[in-house]
Amino acid sequence: MKHKVILAMGSNSGQEANIRAAIAALRQALEDVSLSGPIWTEPIGMESDRFLNCAMAATTGLGLRELTRLTKEIERQRGRNEADSRAGRIALDIDIMKYDSTLLHPRDWEREYMKRLIENT
Repeated sequence: MKHKVILAMGSNSGQEANIRAAIAALRQALEDVSLSGPIWTEPIGMESDRFLNCAMAATTGLGLRELTRLTKEIERQRGRNEADSRAGRIALDIDIMKYDSTLLHPRDWEREYMKRLIENT
């Protein structure tokens, strides 16, 4: 069974390279990929460089747990770790925003930049 998903990606460290690498890795694992354009945003709740963000709509045969494991592994491959995250350096953050009809990260759905990203996937 194919599941419809929406993913959001963000990076405030090595932004363009990390987002490009995430897109390439996700394209290997997902089907029917469609991307929003990128949006630069100011950090929310932390002191850091600006974030480069984009969203991806796709289909997958992966279950939610498997997809979560995949996104966390891609984050680790791009250098994400707890120490850097606590210091406000986010090499890569991939959030599953929607899995079939299930909406995840409800507060993020309210953010203006997220609304624009998702509208443009």
